[in-house]
Amino acid sequence: MYLQWDEMPEELKKIQTKCGPIIDAGRVGYLRVSITMNEENRILRKIFPNHWELGEEDPKRYKFSQENYKYPQSSLPGSIQESRRLYTSTIVFQIDITPKLGKPEIEKQIIFLNSLIDFFELGMEKEKEGKKPKVFISQ
Repeated sequence: MYLQWDEMPEELKKIQTKCGPIIDAGRVGYLRVSITMNEENRILRKIFPNHWELGEEDPKRYKFSQENYKYPQSSLPGSIQESRRLYTSTIVFQIDITPKLGKPEIEKQIIFLNSLIDFFELGMEKEKEGKKPKVFISQ
């Protein structure tokens, strides 16, 4: 998943495409989510519900706002805060019921969550700058 915006430097687009399997690149507008990352995909579908059409090649505009970031009770399609709570609950639940879930897997989930927050905050920054951030999901 990529974050793009008006007047985005080509250099940064190249950095995004080189991130590949890196899971902590939200700060540069890249989120690594493979098909096997079930919880991560569920969270992203909740936050970005209109960005999952198969074959969609163009980035879609997304309104990065404080409301989407902060208020899980709102009628908005999703929020980072809500996803953080859901995701953290899932991690804790997995630790409680699945002692076999290894430390590296838990660490990956926490890294993903932090990267998602970085991604969203970058989007909010570009929104404030008037650069019309867009989300693109690579198929």
